[in-house]
Amino acid sequence: MKPGSKKILLDGIPRGRDLRETSKEGRITFEVLVKREDMRLAMLSNVLESEGWILEEDRLILTVPKDALSKDENMIRAVHSAITKMKYLLKVAGMDYEMRMVSEAAEETRNRKWEVAKFKVGIVGDAGVGKTSLIRKFVLDQFDDKYVKTIGAKVSKKEMLVPLPRGKQMRVVMMVWDIMGKRSIADLYMESHFKGMQGILAVCDVTRNETLRSLEGWKSSIFHATGKVPVCIVANKTDLEDQFDFDRKDVAKYSRRIGSPFIFTSAKTGMNVERGFHELAQWILSKKSASIRQSADIPLVS
Repeated sequence: MKPGSKKILLDGIPRGRDLRETSKEGRITFEVLVKREDMRLAMLSNVLESEGWILEEDRLILTVPKDALSKDENMIRAVHSAITKMKYLLKVAGMDYEMRMVSEAAEETRNRKWEVAKFKVGIVGDAGVGKTSLIRKFVLDQFDDKYVKTIGAKVSKKEMLVPLPRGKQMRVVMMVWDIMGKRSIADLYMESHFKGMQGILAVCDVTRNETLRSLEGWKSSIFHATGKVPVCIVANKTDLEDQFDFDRKDVAKYSRRIGSPFIFTSAKTGMNVERGFHELAQWILSKKSASIRQSADIPLVS
């Protein structure tokens, strides 16, 4: 399912009039997800396909064109029969599943109505900690282990859907400023580059203890230019397990002292990279209404 799709149907069969109204808006897709890899699904494929279901690995798809249910009573009965037969067969086979119904038009309408939040955020830290690689992985889903020196600042743009409380979502456009690694020189750019920033990812390299210690200097420079904004500590390069120069307790201790959450990432494997940016966006959004995470003793991810 696409991000933002709403579960209209969970485990019941919708009434005919509900289907008719939904069908007028656009194509309807019924999706059945088998909760674990199960070869029994393939054994049932012939029977299910005769009812209109299409088997795709561990899920079943039943697609109904726009207006088909709003004009044709026979089509409603056929869909009802297909769902009933599917549920019966999976129940007899003892298979766990989850069923969803998605209206294409309803999703498009929600997308148009979503508010858009635009954030300017910075990513800072000593040279070589992997700032540019984290952004590249986040924005392009690519990794290059060749070190590229950033001169001044580079700006990347990423759009994403950020989960909010009570099942809601916010479309966020994030402008990520990659600030060069030497703080003595970066200080010259602080006023121009950091002005208006709403959040910071402060990155250290788990293989170099000094990069964790230097985050205090980066934090002071940031706050001098921006005021107190959300700062998330990012301990990068966790794929280099045999080269760790500090551990989780060291990061937790520092994070707790400055009142910031932390996260361990790997730009190479992609571990927690996107989640780190999402968490920063959620923190910025929540700051508009209430303070969050009174204690940084709790990391961003377990």
